[in-house]
Amino acid sequence: MRYIITLFTLLVGLSLNHFGQKNQSTEKSAPMHSSESAWGVEQSFAYSFQHEQRPYAKLEDGVELGKGINWNNIQLKVPLGFTFTFFEEQTDTLYIMETPEGAILGLNPEGVSAGPVMVFFGADLMDRSMDSVQGTNALSPILLETIGEEGERITSVEWQNVGFQPDITANNSSTDYANFQIHIYEETGNLEVHFGDSHFTQPKLLFKGQNGPSLGLVQSYNYDQMTIQTYGYWVTGFPYLPSTIISPSQLYLDGNIPDGTVYRFERTSLPTSVEEVKDQLFAAYPNPSQGLLEIEIQGKLSATWAEVYSMDGKKVYEQDIQAVKAKMDLSQLQKGAYILRLRTATATLGYQKIIMQ
Repeated sequence: MRYIITLFTLLVGLSLNHFGQKNQSTEKSAPMHSSESAWGVEQSFAYSFQHEQRPYAKLEDGVELGKGINWNNIQLKVPLGFTFTFFEEQTDTLYIMETPEGAILGLNPEGVSAGPVMVFFGADLMDRSMDSVQGTNALSPILLETIGEEGERITSVEWQNVGFQPDITANNSSTDYANFQIHIYEETGNLEVHFGDSHFTQPKLLFKGQNGPSLGLVQSYNYDQMTIQTYGYWVTGFPYLPSTIISPSQLYLDGNIPDGTVYRFERTSLPTSVEEVKDQLFAAYPNPSQGLLEIEIQGKLSATWAEVYSMDGKKVYEQDIQAVKAKMDLSQLQKGAYILRLRTATATLGYQKIIMQ
């Protein structure tokens, strides 16, 4: 099996070298990866990207979402059956929505104003029945299936024989179609998109003047305004040999995605050892602490946030940092070990393991 790996991460940050500090070694830094942004600055993120070829297999025991109703501009609830960490958010339910960016997977849009999303097929999808009035004559079922034992469960959603609204509207018929799945992994936190048989004869009509669909991850999407709030991390280039680019603009693949293609976003865990987090562009003390923590940032301050995570990756505290020397009151936290992360809007300044006594 041939793997082609492009590493990138989704916690946006300038590289340590950009700050010109003396801590230049990255051998013992947090387990992050790098990718070139659209403007040529090295970035680091908390996911990696891989792709491979694997025979496409339809879901064997999928339950149809929508109960046979034809659909357009859908919003579907996807119960996972387990707790899933999506970026820094934990949830047991995700939602499929149609947006100007295409079909996306995200948090409950009625529960939060903004949150992370996966653009898993950047096109205006529609049931191929071509019926604008909801009925029970669906030709493009959407199926849900969860398999595996507790701790290792995989929830999958499959689009079968899905059509495209621009095609149906322009031609009064459904010529082009796609088959694909999303796989969500409990144990690893990974996300995969599997592509099956697809037929695109009018790509520029289907994909807003582009040659292929759009696919990527966005850390903050405004559900109310349906707009991307942060840079997107897009899979681009030829579908059989893709690359990744960081850009504030939605990007597209250049062509039809071959049958059997798998695109995987692998989650990179937060650092868990002192050795992994000893190099950073700030200092936090005293450590261990009774609850009051002082932070001193190296270099010039820009808008900065401090985030505290439990050792299982859940964010438990966040605070704006207004000066190069600041104080944090963490007395509300239980005793134990945590990971402190400092970031700006475009940079991760580093991580430090802290102990609350």
